[in-house]
Amino acid sequence: MIIWLTRISLVYLLLAVGLTTGDLLGWIPLQGVWIWGSVVLASSGLALMMQGTDKWSARNELSRVPEKWLLALELAGGWPGSHFGQQWFRHKTSKTSYRVSFYAMIVLHLAAVAAILFWDQYQ
Repeated sequence: MIIWLTRISLVYLLLAVGLTTGDLLGWIPLQGVWIWGSVVLASSGLALMMQGTDKWSARNELSRVPEKWLLALELAGGWPGSHFGQQWFRHKTSKTSYRVSFYAMIVLHLAAVAAILFWDQYQ
C-alpha cells in the first residue's frame, strides 16, 4: 500500500469534513467552503463505490465502469475515495496508464484548489 498517499488522502478528507462543518456552523470566516467540502466528500464516496463496483464487474465479466467516469470523479475531488477503493478492493493498482492519469487528476485538482484559494492575492 502507498502509505504517503493514504495519509494525504485521510488528511484531505478530514480537512473537508472539518472545514465544511466549521463553515456550516459559522466557526470559520471562509464562506462557501462547505460547497468544496461537500463536493470532495460526495465525489470521494461515489469514487470509492465505483471502484468496488468496477472490481465486482470485472470479476463477474459484466459491463465495466468507464475509466473516464472514475477520472472525472477524481478531478472533482474524489481522489481520496478512489485511492481507498483501489487499496481496499485491490483494483487498478498495477495498470500503469490508469495510475499516471490518477496522479495527474490529483495534481490538477490540487492546483485548481490552490488557484481558487489564492486567486484574490494575484489580481
